[in-house]
Amino acid sequence: MLRKYFLFLLSCIVLLGCSQKQAGNDEYHKASIISVQETTINDNIINGFKKADFSKYNSYASDNGLGNTKVYIDGAVKEKLIVDNIVSLSVVDLEGNNWIVPVCVTGDISEDIDDCVGQEVRVFGVYTGYSDKVDMPVIRCDRKDAYIQVVDNSNSVESLYSNSASDDIFEQFKQNIIDSAKNLGNTDIEKQIYYNSLVESLPYVEDLTVYTWNDSDEFNKFLLAIGYFYTHYEDGTKGHEIGELGFLVAEALMAQGNADVEATILHIEDLLSDSKSSSLITNNTEEDIELIDKNDENTEPIQLTTGRYVVGEDIPAGKYDIVGIEQGNVHVCSPGTDYGDIVNEIIKPGEITYANVQLVDGCTVEVVLGGKIQLQPK
Repeated sequence: MLRKYFLFLLSCIVLLGCSQKQAGNDEYHKASIISVQETTINDNIINGFKKADFSKYNSYASDNGLGNTKVYIDGAVKEKLIVDNIVSLSVVDLEGNNWIVPVCVTGDISEDIDDCVGQEVRVFGVYTGYSDKVDMPVIRCDRKDAYIQVVDNSNSVESLYSNSASDDIFEQFKQNIIDSAKNLGNTDIEKQIYYNSLVESLPYVEDLTVYTWNDSDEFNKFLLAIGYFYTHYEDGTKGHEIGELGFLVAEALMAQGNADVEATILHIEDLLSDSKSSSLITNNTEEDIELIDKNDENTEPIQLTTGRYVVGEDIPAGKYDIVGIEQGNVHVCSPGTDYGDIVNEIIKPGEITYANVQLVDGCTVEVVLGGKIQLQPK
């Protein structure tokens, strides 16, 4: 039997998490309603989504083996719930069974979702397990290929969901990282810095969840490093492949992709370890780019973007002028301190923020508030 619906698609912006037991990561993110169109649908398998049998899905994904299955249900929205700060819909299917549907809409759209309460809906989403918080199986509608169809029984629904947004916000997010990384320097020292940043951040990223990545400095460090590898090593090289794999990890953590985070990180680690004498092999031949000895005298300028760098580990010791490139702040700390006792200045583009700064092993240089600097060796 055919029924007429209004279709609104949900697209990702910021990830959050929801407590549930399942195989793999608990992945949730905020979403926004992006488009509306009228459609008709059949009651069979629809666009790869199969009708969910409650008796099969009313358990943990680790027990039933159905995690990440694309499913749909027919029913009605019973109420809007906030579960672990995530906007979700409680949906009762036609047989009277309860499902929790995280949608995580933001801003004024989250107020509009109240108008869905009481509406007949067809939910297309991804089954991810069972939520102990609300004692219901979970169908996530916070993935880019998930959506909800609302039955056309009110003119207000048609006008309510008529706004639009971009088709793929993660691609915009990725492009922003790439654009930032393109502006970074290409000296041996800078290659060493981002090689080290990636190696050091990987163990932390592997342990991140979708509700912790957004507050993680290590994830930001990881993103900049993979952007650097993606942009500063040519397509077909191992360096570029590392960047591509890194974006797959980010996409999966942000509930926009289905890559196995643990397996992908292991692949990245294998590529990083496939080296000779601490050199990164950058293609499938024997061509190497040597990573410099940080104890060697440095005569090349070093560009640093937002992040924290340790002298003797990330950058060589020496005397530098600090030159501003992009607005922000810079803090330079003596070994064992963290309050900018050497330099604590606003970065002004094109100006020397501080001249003749002596950096010894153990000092830290931290660039914050979106700033970017260049260390000019003296």
